[in-house]
Amino acid sequence: TVIVMLGSMAGSMKEAQGYIGPIYILVILTGVITMSMDPASSLSLYAVPVLNLIFSIKAILLSQASIQALLITVSVNLLIVIALTWLTSRIYNSERILGKS
Repeated sequence: TVIVMLGSMAGSMKEAQGYIGPIYILVILTGVITMSMDPASSLSLYAVPVLNLIFSIKAILLSQASIQALLITVSVNLLIVIALTWLTSRIYNSERILGKS
């Protein structure tokens, strides 16, 4: 939803790639940095949007997933998707976006 929202605000394909490029880099760097982290000591790490997915997938693959951590991950990500989808729909309903095409 972040990519759709940023792409919708851009005026051209090149501008959209400029907005989205740093997001891709941030997600990749987060994945690399968290390889040696262990979130088992603190469930609050599961409330951070990109980190929670990485930690949850890692825990599932290692058969160490807890129900609490998975519920936090799903609920946080669901709330973020709902909020960003709402914002994206607001962008598409604005006159500024409709006048671009």
